[in-house]
Amino acid sequence: MRIAAHTTVIVGLLGLLLLPGCSYIASGRDTPDSEIGKESSPQSSFVYGFIDMADADPDLDWVIINRVETGKQPKVYPMRTKDGIFYLENLPQGSYFVVEFGGRATNFFSAGTLVAFRPHYFKVGSDIKEYRFKIENPGYYYLGSWKYKPLPGGLFEDDKYDLIRLKEPDRKGLLTKIMEEAKGTPWEAKLRNHLKTVK
Repeated sequence: MRIAAHTTVIVGLLGLLLLPGCSYIASGRDTPDSEIGKESSPQSSFVYGFIDMADADPDLDWVIINRVETGKQPKVYPMRTKDGIFYLENLPQGSYFVVEFGGRATNFFSAGTLVAFRPHYFKVGSDIKEYRFKIENPGYYYLGSWKYKPLPGGLFEDDKYDLIRLKEPDRKGLLTKIMEEAKGTPWEAKLRNHLKTVK
């Protein structure tokens, strides 16, 4: 499985980039608040997974999934990310696929007076079954743990990569860390109860 990756360079004055709202945000990649939502519906589901980006330039800053319905435009869901973990609560029933993941690397120039944000977009093929899933009943859906592996490409070709499935971190390890983010929300108790059923 060889998938192309794209890199964009955006250069601006450091002072401007430090203003609120000037960090990297693009249409469809707006990330939700870092905290898990304060509400929980009995009919909603929780989706989570992990990507090890140690061999990539950026960390994992976003994962995008789409929900597809016949005759309608896909609905975009940016997932929450932290330390390689990606997750999102309150997802409705439907068919989904992972569209893209990525992050932004930062370089400083001229003794720190200029900064370049280099967003890296790693597109995922919608026809790859490992990255498609269907929520038929409310529950917890684990999308797996993966390691990003760069692949050699030609001089004038886009960078390519593979995702290698990992055994660790497993469901239990990821849920334990995510539960820390859910403190004080309805999802804290739900995740704790679900964790008791995970081997």
